[in-house]
Amino acid sequence: MYNALSITEIASQSDFKRWSAKQVKEWATKEAQVREEYAQMLLDNDVDGESIAAFTEADFGKCGIVVAPAKKLYLAAQQLLIKQQQQQQLQQSLSHQHSSSSRVP
Repeated sequence: MYNALSITEIASQSDFKRWSAKQVKEWATKEAQVREEYAQMLLDNDVDGESIAAFTEADFGKCGIVVAPAKKLYLAAQQLLIKQQQQQQLQQSLSHQHSSSSRVP
């Protein structure tokens, strides 16, 4: 059974590409702030996290979503990608600092 995630739990997930279609639907309404009917179109088309990572604005339109909400979804998906890249860079930087500081001269 699907357990609804709070928006904080969704936003804190480091790898949105693993989201289910139901999690994407919740993200669409709460984070991208599109109407329920457009979020439902994503679910109806089985759009999961891996899909939105690769979606273009036109791909959202192909799901039946009109121009303005498609733009909002596309921009919100791009923000997810940017946040993920920033987290990965931070983790790499911290890992590098930790390994450098743990070396004994």
